[in-house]
Amino acid sequence: MTVLLVLVLVICLLAVAHTYLFYPWWVISGRGRRMPATEPGSREERPLPPSAPDVFVLMAVHNEETVLEDKLTSLANQEYPGTLTFLIGSDCSTDRTNDILRDWHLKDARFRPTFFTSRQGKPGIINQLAVVAGQAPATGSV
Repeated sequence: MTVLLVLVLVICLLAVAHTYLFYPWWVISGRGRRMPATEPGSREERPLPPSAPDVFVLMAVHNEETVLEDKLTSLANQEYPGTLTFLIGSDCSTDRTNDILRDWHLKDARFRPTFFTSRQGKPGIINQLAVVAGQAPATGSV
């Protein structure tokens, strides 16, 4: 029993020594691989792939007129080298959500709203939008 307790004590001491001595020495000495440092807030330019697959962003909304403009602006500002399409399902909204979606569709064709006349719930909306995305014509990109 005493041997077992001594063994546990030695293992604990080694674990503490590793945490506070061995690992910091390993990092400071440069033995660990380092990622190149970049300036905070800067966007490093990466080469674009020769062809990028089409991407569909699916979003379900319900009575979100207060936050919808910010969400759609954020989506519109996304940078992607391929085709980016936003399928947005309005789940029987009763506020200005549908009007906002129509306005965005008119100013940016990437936004494709679908207006549901009965409540489907988020999973129901996403599942139906996924079917629409699956029926989109293939462009040959993988």
